[in-house]
Amino acid sequence: MRWIRQRLEGDRLFFTLWCILASFGAYFCMYAFRKPFNTGLYTDYQLWGVDYKIILIITQVLGYMTSKFIGIKIISELSPYKRIKLILGLILFSEIALFLFGITPFPYNWIFLFFNGLPLGMVWGVIFSFLEGRRMTEVLALGLSGNMVVSSGVLKTIYLNINDLFGFSEFWMPFIIGLIFLPIFVFFVWMLSVIPKPNAEDIAQRSSRPAMTHRNRREVMCITVAYALMATIRDFRDNFSVEIWKQLDSGFDKTVFARTETTIGAKYMTKDLHIYEQLENRT
Repeated sequence: MRWIRQRLEGDRLFFTLWCILASFGAYFCMYAFRKPFNTGLYTDYQLWGVDYKIILIITQVLGYMTSKFIGIKIISELSPYKRIKLILGLILFSEIALFLFGITPFPYNWIFLFFNGLPLGMVWGVIFSFLEGRRMTEVLALGLSGNMVVSSGVLKTIYLNINDLFGFSEFWMPFIIGLIFLPIFVFFVWMLSVIPKPNAEDIAQRSSRPAMTHRNRREVMCITVAYALMATIRDFRDNFSVEIWKQLDSGFDKTVFARTETTIGAKYMTKDLHIYEQLENRT
């Protein structure tokens, strides 16, 4: 542990790679609790004359969007000493909701996807709090930004392969995937926990971020609403990607999600890094 801390404080390249890997891994695992349910088709289920999958997606998105607004208060007032407990608590709450989703019979289990999404909208803010306030925050955050594209496709491929091997029901698969990724998530949270605080050089080149007041939170509300709407639109496209591919080719290769999303994510992260390098050269 001491050797790792010394390397993080004395080796900038090691520090950068560590932060990118830790944030990427932690946020990737978060998607393992949020996204796998939408790989299921639920073709034999309807509620109130509506396809059950549509109800599940709307329910979870509402929970996730509500979480963003709750996070305006919780994340903005978060003390560094409470980060680990909060992020682990958010994920465990989400996993318990997936367990209840699996064990509760249709058509009464849809509400648990609201509670599954309710804590997950705050995970990004907690992870980013480990990276902010540094001279290279934009580079360190690449692991978070690229994740939004890569993780969903990879997890869909994992879901389909595990389902083919073991044949779990669509209602239990989300819990199973979360259970697999839970210890991996804990490992990446440990990686985040040993990241040192911003040093004197970071503090000199960045403005500190004090806890937000009630007035500050009101000022960012419009931005939050715009972000939530855009995230919702992106989610609906992603949530029905299995159906889209089935319409294009009923016998599609299950690795298509991982291959396409990883390629797009890599290009996205490379572009962001190039833009950052240009900005650095100008300054």
